[in-house]
Amino acid sequence: MTTARKTRFVDCNPRWGTHYGEHLDRYITFDCPEGHVDCHHTIPVSPKRNGTPWLPNSVFWERRGDDFATMTIAPSIKRTPTNNDQCAMHVEITNGQITFAGDSR
Repeated sequence: MTTARKTRFVDCNPRWGTHYGEHLDRYITFDCPEGHVDCHHTIPVSPKRNGTPWLPNSVFWERRGDDFATMTIAPSIKRTPTNNDQCAMHVEITNGQITFAGDSR
């Protein structure tokens, strides 16, 4: 089941989250912009919430800005579907606005 696509990051309920119990200041969790019900995404970002760099091997996204309404996250975020979850979201978040790639569904 899906709802309408969301084109503003703040409409995706972004929040500082955890990933397998790790620290709150390194991950951003948000509801699926594609509108998939009960679908959430968590990504590691740098810098951490307090502004200090976090550069382990697993960080792929750079965060620019502190306010989710104007935040930029680069590069694009792409979700590969699995047998248990068919979400194939592929988005860019720039200045708080979400743009969908052609293969996003």
